[in-house]
Amino acid sequence: LGALTANSFRIIARYTIDKDSDQSSLAIPSWPSELSFTNYYGSQRVGNRDDFAASWRIGRALLQRNYDQALVLLVRRDRPDFPDQLDLQIAKKTARSLRRDSPVAEALNAYARFGDAHKAMSAVPFKSRIIWIHAYQSRLFNAAASQLQSTSCENETTLIPLVGAKTPAEHQEQIRILTEDGITLDDFKREKCNGAHRPLRATATHLQVNSLGEDALEFTFRLPPGAFATVFLSSLCKELRVVDFTSKISD
Repeated sequence: LGALTANSFRIIARYTIDKDSDQSSLAIPSWPSELSFTNYYGSQRVGNRDDFAASWRIGRALLQRNYDQALVLLVRRDRPDFPDQLDLQIAKKTARSLRRDSPVAEALNAYARFGDAHKAMSAVPFKSRIIWIHAYQSRLFNAAASQLQSTSCENETTLIPLVGAKTPAEHQEQIRILTEDGITLDDFKREKCNGAHRPLRATATHLQVNSLGEDALEFTFRLPPGAFATVFLSSLCKELRVVDFTSKISD
């Protein structure tokens, strides 16, 4: 355990050339075999920005002790038509329609028994609940990374805190979000989340890009543990000036 040094990826991606580009065919840059990029968390960790029930929103509600909202957001991931306000009878009916061992069903069944959203969310296993807290941490990391990138205050060794009980915020954007959300380090402590640090930059190695016809590329590369292939691919997409990548990933 703990010996993983890199993840290997092979991605076949189809693309559409940006309509604002002056190129009629794709020109592949002469990228080096090692390429640095901003080490953002991907949407599969944080959740999509416009998703009402994104993972980070559930994490924020838990940290804010807004358990009613946390439960509603959780249920609406599986049942988008679930009402904004908790209703005991609707909760019972919805619980019966879900797979029994899912976190949503466990929370709703607890709510049906106790009529208490706090007890309902506490019934969700810790390993599931902490994922939502980590998603909120990831949102704070991405905000700080974006701020540093826009101000050019970055280098290959910069570390950004994953805010937690033992890891206070260090960057203006993180502090702003925490203040707006009314969240303190004590809230992370209550959720047993100590925090850590994550590099601002990551480096892809063994990069190779090959054309597979008029609208497809093959990417092969290695990433350090914790770096997201989708984020790296997105950074390449910007340089290629293409849009609408669809991909098949194997690792």
